[in-house]
Amino acid sequence: MRRRADLLRAHAQNAKRMAKVTRRKHDRDALLSIAIDWLNAAERLERSEAAAASGEPGQAIQGPVHIPPRNEARRV
Repeated sequence: MRRRADLLRAHAQNAKRMAKVTRRKHDRDALLSIAIDWLNAAERLERSEAAAASGEPGQAIQGPVHIPPRNEARRV
């Protein structure tokens, strides 16, 4: 089973691919923004997992990681 961070990176890669073939500029910008959000969420999740594994108090993310919805670009 793939880790959640890898899955977030895969979603970001798909958003980048979609942005390359999208004609309208604001849709392209929205897709790239979503890709950045997913990459940031993946990085944050990895840092949290590393902090939790090392036992550092206060470094782990409290609560769920915000994962942007896949259809967010369509609402822009």
